[in-house]
Amino acid sequence: MNFWDERYSTQDFYYGQDPNDFLKLCAPHLVPGSRVLSLGEGEGRNARYLLSLGHHLVCVDGSKVARDKALKFCESFQDRLEYRVEDLAVSQWDEGFDAVISIWCHIPSQLRRRVQGAALRALKPGGLFILEAYRPEQIPLGTGGPKDVDMLVTEKSVHEEMPGLEIVILQDCMRVVKEGEGHHGRSATLQLLARRP
Repeated sequence: MNFWDERYSTQDFYYGQDPNDFLKLCAPHLVPGSRVLSLGEGEGRNARYLLSLGHHLVCVDGSKVARDKALKFCESFQDRLEYRVEDLAVSQWDEGFDAVISIWCHIPSQLRRRVQGAALRALKPGGLFILEAYRPEQIPLGTGGPKDVDMLVTEKSVHEEMPGLEIVILQDCMRVVKEGEGHHGRSATLQLLARRP
């Protein structure tokens, strides 16, 4: 059993069942019936929220346990949900997504460049990229996220790794995150809403 399968193997939802706050803030920018790619979806809380708004989801995660929980959690929307268990290092996505979301999808920077590049190529012109991730200042706070600084993001890394995006929102935040057992407390995050030209 891999790390994420083990983390998600309890009956509870490790990151809760409510959608991410920044995703909720950005959702009104999505066109009705958007086709959305969700990176590192986990147990389905963000997918369920977007499905409830009428969108179509393709979710990617490395955990079969997370997928099984998500499919059950989103059971009433399964006609608009595809959930792939894949290694992000080799994932390939077709073009034609209206939006890509990356909520707490922390991976090493070299892999992140590859994944974000592939995700941006999958976006339609005018499509949206929505991201919230922890910044290096998060590590001493200890309220969630990885302890490896290479997996965390900064405004500089966003500009370097995703050049050419039209920035709508790019901000460093100190905010209280309440997302189940996994994210709970004062947190140093980066929030991005951007558009592919």
